[in-house]
Amino acid sequence: MGLKSRRKGASGERQCAAYLRTLGFEDARRRMQSDGFRAGEVECLDSLPNVHFEVKYGYASGFGCGTALWHQACDQAAHDCHDREFAVMWREKSCTIWKLTVASPNGVGGAATYAGDQSIQDMLKWLNNGKEGSLIC
Repeated sequence: MGLKSRRKGASGERQCAAYLRTLGFEDARRRMQSDGFRAGEVECLDSLPNVHFEVKYGYASGFGCGTALWHQACDQAAHDCHDREFAVMWREKSCTIWKLTVASPNGVGGAATYAGDQSIQDMLKWLNNGKEGSLIC
């Protein structure tokens, strides 16, 4: 991976962590990938310990629901999450809105994508609680 790509990824991870803090997950931070273990790129150890984050940021085009890149990100997150729930936080280059993709909450397979602060916040809390309780998005 080139230097420009790594910088873009690091910037996206910092921005994602900052966004999660605005949603009330005050412990959100970018995780350094120096140990060789594929942990989440962003973590909330206290507020969302059961959620594994994959962050995708700054794609000019070709990244959106249903695209090959989107499927790759979901597959990577599902593979790396181990016993936690996966969450792909993503934002296109020309967009200011973060989106969240998770495994389909109805349990039939596939994935679901959410946009909007309240929907994202509610979904992350629901995921962290083991998908228990009512879900209102």
